[in-house]
Amino acid sequence: AVLPGRNYGTDTVEQVLLVTHSDGPNLSQENGTLGIAALIRHYASMPQSDRPRTLRVLLDPQHYTPGRHTINWYDAHPGIMNKVVASVGVEQLGQREYGIDATGGYGLTGRAEPWQIFVRDDPRLIQIGIDAIETSGVPRTELRVPEHKGQGGWTGLGEVAIKRDLPGFATLSGMSGYWGTNAGIESFDAELATRQLDLLVMLIDGL
Repeated sequence: AVLPGRNYGTDTVEQVLLVTHSDGPNLSQENGTLGIAALIRHYASMPQSDRPRTLRVLLDPQHYTPGRHTINWYDAHPGIMNKVVASVGVEQLGQREYGIDATGGYGLTGRAEPWQIFVRDDPRLIQIGIDAIETSGVPRTELRVPEHKGQGGWTGLGEVAIKRDLPGFATLSGMSGYWGTNAGIESFDAELATRQLDLLVMLIDGL
């Protein structure tokens, strides 16, 4: 899907890829599709002339399918990817943490699940990430630069930024509810997700 920017349809068009997967075992956690829909709704509310870049949406339906990497959408669509100048991976919004609860059992702790934002090793992008975290006030948010030693790998669909050498960000949360319980909608915090989406808007605008 595409939300056209001001230069859409011209030789000077630049596109930002918003990517996530549409399959998954738990809708309350694997909600990147809903997050991207909310982002598109936000940008669609402004005139096309005010959108400097086109937003390209990619929803991967085979994230949990064995052998999925034998099908490379990016290589199959060079005409699209040649116009993509940046990417943002959106996954796992609004998650509540599970752990030792007030009764001494295992349940909701009352805190937000730790949330990671991955960023390419670019001082400008790193500062955009820091500023967005501080401005938004989203709790328990960690900015990681996987290209720096000791900061872990870049996981999730947003790793296209690394694989295609694009400026980019991506999000991922801890999965305490997924691994330790049969968590349902009670593990989702809509207010937290809204704040995280506000932060993502800051990242997209910064790109």
